[in-house]
Parts: sequence; structure tokens; C-alpha cells
Amino acid sequence: MYSKSSGFLLLAEDNCFKKGDIATPRTILSYENGIEGPLPCQEKCKGTESCNAFVWRTTDLRCHYLQLPDTNNIVYNGMYVDVLVSGPVECPPNTFVTTSNSP
Repeated sequence: MYSKSSGFLLLAEDNCFKKGDIATPRTILSYENGIEGPLPCQEKCKGTESCNAFVWRTTDLRCHYLQLPDTNNIVYNGMYVDVLVSGPVECPPNTFVTTSNSP
């Protein structure tokens, strides 16, 4: 479980999840609080109509469901790397994502 007090650490940044925000122009479809990590956020995105990317915030466990014009060319801006994790609705095949809530 990810909590505000323990923080969140992305152990293996890969070609799917990235620390920081998405700079690509986007539409925020909706958001939801209380999502316990980037994997559950990604799963909820899959169930949200038109959602093809997400941004999950560690400080309040908020997941933003996004619609991007092109998920093949997502640009990450490197801002807020200590509190945001971003990614597409589907990871590429053979992607291994490792996460932890320990510093």
C-alpha cells in the first residue's frame, strides 16, 4: 500500500512508467482520490472511456485519467519527479515495472 507518510519509490524506471509529469498536450477526463499506486491507477484508466494515459500523485493518492492525441510519442517534462508517476494505459510487451513504498 502506498501512503502519504511513507512516500513512493519507482525502483525500476522503464519504457512504461516515468517519474514526473506528462508534457504532451492532453485532456483531463476525470480524476479519483484514494488510488493506492500507479498500477491500480493504470487499471482504472483502462476502464475509463477514452483514457489512454494517467498521472498518479503520491501526496494525496490522486489519479488523473488523461486523453492524449498520440500515445506513441509521450513527452515527459521531468517536473515533480518526487511526487508524480505517469504512464500509458498499456505497457509495451515484456515491460517489467517494479514499485515500492519504502524509501
